[in-house]
Amino acid sequence: MSLPFAPPRDSAELGAIESLITGIRRRFVVVNGGGFALSALLTGGAGHLLAAHVLGRLTVGSLLCLLQLTLLVITAWMYDRAARLRVDARVDRARAQATRPPHSPFPVPPGSAADVRTGRGRHA
Repeated sequence: MSLPFAPPRDSAELGAIESLITGIRRRFVVVNGGGFALSALLTGGAGHLLAAHVLGRLTVGSLLCLLQLTLLVITAWMYDRAARLRVDARVDRARAQATRPPHSPFPVPPGSAADVRTGRGRHA
């Protein structure tokens, strides 16, 4: 689907959206990449420590993997939540501006074909 009016490429709003997304991605990668790097370093340098049994057949390495999986699930949830709360509203505003004819003092009427604010299905 093409928009009737294309948004300007150098828009400040689009730059702010890109900056927000980049910051959210960077935090996600640093946290999960750091956990993975720590696991890899421990595996290579202290493998015998990871093989130590904690509870029955459960080892330190198994606990570390469970911790890393938990970290991944929590940060993925936080990534999605941050993107939904911080980015989606700005994207909706940018889309509304893109569908508005240039030099038009009138906003897009709610419920019209050009109204992108409804977001049916995305926000429950």
